[in-house]
Amino acid sequence: MDDESLENIVAVALQRIRASLERGTPFMAQRLRTWMESLWPGHSLEEYWTHPIGFPLLLAPWWLEETLRRKSDSSFQLELIYSAINMYYQLRLTDNIMDGDVPTDRTLLPALGFFHTEFQRPYHRYFGHEHPFWDYFTEVWLHSAEVTMLDGSMAEFDSAQFREIAGQKTCAATIPVAAVCYRYDRTDVLPAWSRFLEHYGWWSQMSNDTFDWLKDSQNNAGTFFLSEARRLKYPDESLTEWVIREGFEWAMETLETWMAELRELSRDLQNPAIAEHLDVRAAAFAKKKANFSEGLQSLAELRSAFNRSG
Repeated sequence: MDDESLENIVAVALQRIRASLERGTPFMAQRLRTWMESLWPGHSLEEYWTHPIGFPLLLAPWWLEETLRRKSDSSFQLELIYSAINMYYQLRLTDNIMDGDVPTDRTLLPALGFFHTEFQRPYHRYFGHEHPFWDYFTEVWLHSAEVTMLDGSMAEFDSAQFREIAGQKTCAATIPVAAVCYRYDRTDVLPAWSRFLEHYGWWSQMSNDTFDWLKDSQNNAGTFFLSEARRLKYPDESLTEWVIREGFEWAMETLETWMAELRELSRDLQNPAIAEHLDVRAAAFAKKKANFSEGLQSLAELRSAFNRSG
């Protein structure tokens, strides 16, 4: 994020979470603070949430409100950001415990009650209990729970299943976007923003699955990338050999195609800040691709030399 006022709102929201924890659950507070800081060791929570190449959970409603009103309502955005950060922590804690690939203290499970309460509560200030926003909220939130459980129970994914299940795990990001639409009676733009975030979720998940393939394989995780590897590698070929031979390049071509589609979808959203954000993401992706490709090339040369000497 390069908007100073948005960074300030994020800082206030994080301080509010700390204060809410200390006031209502002092025993839980310290343990949760330790867990939250462990998600990006050596960095502050503020840095974690303002990193320029993350999924735009906080940025999307900010972009949308700017598009609709030219200037964002900082009080409203504070509520949305406070809510979204709590939602993220609820989803992240659930996902970490389900996946088991990151050591996570299961005694933190009761904290889900805090995160869910603080995620939902801000919306009550803007929408009465019979407001249609709550129908949308319920539909998306239950879909998020459904695909998270499905994803955790599957070992194999084809392309369609990836899009419908694993790639949908970020679907709850449309909830704060919908809140902006409903507040300003502009639900007509919600489908376009939802499509953009859905495709962004696919790109983000595929990127994670590709660059984390080794860790995922060691943890027997079910991902689309590893499923393709098992389907496409030769019978006597190792997973690493397939990645070197064609797997990495296939994934890179897929991600580049999806990024191009994201850029196309972003044009309908009519906010130049989105294109700038995608430029930053694409540049970071290109750098990571080059570094990873160089490492694979060195590994291929080492394996070739080893085979010749054998």
